[in-house]
Amino acid sequence: RFYATCHPGLEDVVARELASPMINASDIVIGKSGVSFTGTQRVGYDANVWLRSAVRVLVELKRGYLDPYVSGTQSVYEFVKHAVPWEEVIPGGERGDGLKFGVETRLWDCSQITSSHAAKIRVKDAVCDALVDATGTRPSPPDNYAAADVPLYVTLYRDEIIMYRDMSGESLHRRGYRNAMHRASLSESAAAGMLSLAGWPDMLEEWQRDPAGSPPPVLIDPMCGSGTFLIEGALMAANVAPGLIRSETIGYAFERWPDHNPRTFEECLENARRIGAETRTAVPTPPVIIGNDIHPGAVTLAGQGSETARVAGMIDVFRNDCEMFNITASSAGAKIAPNAPKLVVTNPPWGKRIGAGEPAGRRRVWNSLGVFLKRECPDSSAFVLSGNPEVSRAIRMRASRKHVVGIGGVDCRLLRYDI
Repeated sequence: RFYATCHPGLEDVVARELASPMINASDIVIGKSGVSFTGTQRVGYDANVWLRSAVRVLVELKRGYLDPYVSGTQSVYEFVKHAVPWEEVIPGGERGDGLKFGVETRLWDCSQITSSHAAKIRVKDAVCDALVDATGTRPSPPDNYAAADVPLYVTLYRDEIIMYRDMSGESLHRRGYRNAMHRASLSESAAAGMLSLAGWPDMLEEWQRDPAGSPPPVLIDPMCGSGTFLIEGALMAANVAPGLIRSETIGYAFERWPDHNPRTFEECLENARRIGAETRTAVPTPPVIIGNDIHPGAVTLAGQGSETARVAGMIDVFRNDCEMFNITASSAGAKIAPNAPKLVVTNPPWGKRIGAGEPAGRRRVWNSLGVFLKRECPDSSAFVLSGNPEVSRAIRMRASRKHVVGIGGVDCRLLRYDI
């Protein structure tokens, strides 16, 4: 059994991705900040390669309940130590060059233990002691979680303990096309999830049914920063699996596991390449994707990211103040067909986690966004992320819908404005 974690509020999006023909997962159940599912090893590989809006994919090792007759953290220790044959999960090497493991724990509402940190220490102790008992040698010290060969993710909820191996290792938002990001950037997985909430995949699907008889849809981000919405939107349009570039650069933790099947994984990657190529052959004309930002450094980062992601030919990025940005007069304006459906998705500065100077400055930015939307995007919908209701009022439009999304511990709203 697997569990795909995600930002709070994106669970439905991840569930739809898991049900897609590219992954074809079974027994999909929406949980808290994630979705559980079942499938073969190939399904687990496909989930890592194709999930756009998830953070990581976990595969279950063992679940059970803490012993009520063993007090405190000792119950965690006893469960973990005897959970699995650890010498098979984390094999050692003859010269101390065996696999390294890391541990992350999440704890809620347990009667015997209240500290996630204490649970983490006892999990590490249990695994090390089990390996010593089985092999006679002490394993390498636990590694940084994301960099570990075998990252272990342990949840404790109301005295139920579930142990997972983290297939992904590094978070899935790390696609492999970024060397640097704008300081206010959304993660790629959050951006992809918001594009799905905004309906961009649905617009693409409707257009791709009859690309010769309908105009290409238009995606616009007038405050694009380093271009995350633009790049993720282009990858969706070209049906490029988000894990393909990562497989060539960062890779996945599961590739270092003793039960990894390289042939099955290569079949998964080859299938992803084929699906993308077939989509681009069937729809040779790309949609129109337009970005703009006032900061030259952000525009440069957007260009570099699109080049590395191999979608630069699908994206036009400009440098202007949002209020002064005229799409029709730009070089991208000629690409927009009459009656083409338009969608605006953007993440303007709103303070807290990401900022833009003083509150008055942020309100001016939001006001300029409202001016742009009314002038340049009539008869369309705009989806705007905000974690600050006071600042977002400066757009001077009434939101028709608000979707709650958790970003970096901040309770945000994806606001829909019908223009």
